[in-house]
Amino acid sequence: MSEFIYVLRKAKELGVTVNELICGEKIISERIDLKDEEVVNNTIKYVEKVKKINNSNVFLVISLTFLFSALGCLICNFAISGLLNWSLYPVGGLLIIWFTIIPIFFIKKHRVLISMFIMTVGLVPYLFLIEYLCPYKGWVLSLTIPIVGVVLIAFSL
Repeated sequence: MSEFIYVLRKAKELGVTVNELICGEKIISERIDLKDEEVVNNTIKYVEKVKKINNSNVFLVISLTFLFSALGCLICNFAISGLLNWSLYPVGGLLIIWFTIIPIFFIKKHRVLISMFIMTVGLVPYLFLIEYLCPYKGWVLSLTIPIVGVVLIAFSL
């Protein structure tokens, strides 16, 4: 479908019809057919609309999957032990992943870079959560600060 959009946009940029672009030559006609340009514009609008709807639907399905997964972990943890202890590990991980994929669906430029930045910054509170729940204390700052510092410097280059 993206090839089709590419052809439509190139035809519009060059000021020719799609038929002329595909044939590779100017089609000389007695009449000017404005209907072709309307069809091209309407097709571009329709394809972009369908693409946006598909992205929204995929994001909705992923979000609901993450939500039900998190709820399943919380319910199982509470049903087994009467507490919310181990379920916070997968729920925190799911939240980080969910926030990491948001730019992929909704941002046009530098989406991967922004996603990696969100993941890096999101790991810090997640590691503090793990340290809070873990019997060993004091390891998060010594581990995360250098890693996040290096990553942030790399992002700025």
